[in-house]
Amino acid sequence: MGQMGPAILIAHGNAGDHIHDRAFALAGARPKVAWIGAANDDSRTWFERAARVLREKYGATVELARTVGDVDADATRRIVAEAQVIYLAGGDVEKLAERAHAFGIDELIRRRHAEGTLVVGVSAGAIGLTRCWVRFPDDDEAGAPSRFACIGAVELAVDCHDEESDWEELRALLDVWRRDEPDARVEAWGIPSGGALEIAPDGHVTHVGPAPKRLRLDRGRIVE
Repeated sequence: MGQMGPAILIAHGNAGDHIHDRAFALAGARPKVAWIGAANDDSRTWFERAARVLREKYGATVELARTVGDVDADATRRIVAEAQVIYLAGGDVEKLAERAHAFGIDELIRRRHAEGTLVVGVSAGAIGLTRCWVRFPDDDEAGAPSRFACIGAVELAVDCHDEESDWEELRALLDVWRRDEPDARVEAWGIPSGGALEIAPDGHVTHVGPAPKRLRLDRGRIVE
């Protein structure tokens, strides 16, 4: 197996902005992009708007790896398997996780990233690339928050554009994590609006834009 690929986790952004400039500088010339819109129900509007910008600015060929409706699952997996960039758009984290598991593209994304493929996630797409996220009970339900599995291509825990609450959901995730795994050690980052994390193949983390909030779960303690 080759070297792990880089990852760009974006809090919120538009195709063609300066953060995308950085991501596509890593992608190489005229990359083939697998666009995964599972988090937003494969929104054709979102896809077409972004695909046009990525094509015009970076020379990218962008294909929608569909996960909603009457879908050819083999075609979806082929698009992901052949891409130089795997791009996960924003929306709902739980929808993304459920559809990635159902189509088996979670394992495929992990393998492609481990083999060197660049992965890019925006908002829910960034969270979905990590190991897990937090689920809260509905207002009419009893019970405590719980974790659910995401794609797991990236070892970190992250949240996006939640700085106004001082990363309430990210803290809740770590609280559940220490309840479930008392000896766990987890690096966690809150990525503010306008910011992104770049994770190098060796695991080194740098940020683009506003400085992120860094938290760490260390054997039952949440450390700031």
